[in-house]
Amino acid sequence: MKNTIKVRQTHKDRLFCNLFSKKENALSLYNALNGTDYKNENELEIVTLEDALYLTMKNDVAICLCGNISLWEQQSSVNPNMPLRGLLYFAREYEGWLASRKKDIYRRKLLKIPAPQFYVFYNGEDPMPERREYHLTEAFEHPASGYEWTAHMININAGKNIKLMEQCEPLFGYSKLIEYIRKNQRKGCSIENAVRIAIDQCIEENILKSYLLKSK
Repeated sequence: MKNTIKVRQTHKDRLFCNLFSKKENALSLYNALNGTDYKNENELEIVTLEDALYLTMKNDVAICLCGNISLWEQQSSVNPNMPLRGLLYFAREYEGWLASRKKDIYRRKLLKIPAPQFYVFYNGEDPMPERREYHLTEAFEHPASGYEWTAHMININAGKNIKLMEQCEPLFGYSKLIEYIRKNQRKGCSIENAVRIAIDQCIEENILKSYLLKSK
């Protein structure tokens, strides 16, 4: 039976989405990124864009908490277009936020909206620094001041951003599982066996144990 189970090509992305769409894990990551200590996960709202009808744009995980909309993307390849993608994502997010609250942008009163936070979690195999900022202005054909959008890239490969990993156990577990899968593949395992062995190893080491026992 184990040999007939196929692993998604997008397993890294699907795992990230599934793991951090759970409020307790999302709250842990939000606290680690922002240096906060929020306890009540019910104050957090998952606002992730999903594929539906003619909507062709989606993101990995988006949450709304304490006056912020935080968008989190998992990337296994270097993508300098992330600021532009983030800008388009947030335009859709704000459309939904305004519509759900019946806010009218054509009134004379200034509308207060959640502040944007855009993080890209990189776990590809190309060498990258621990952190890097990608700016929308880098894509402009000529300089134009006053218009900026930033994607904050965070390298979550083994040995990178150790303090952040220590502060967010689900992120550490995700990174570790992907690391084990890659190591098993380098040993010649098929992707199916590489994933199965990595899951068993994480469970044995108490890494994402309860999540993996339920979801593997």
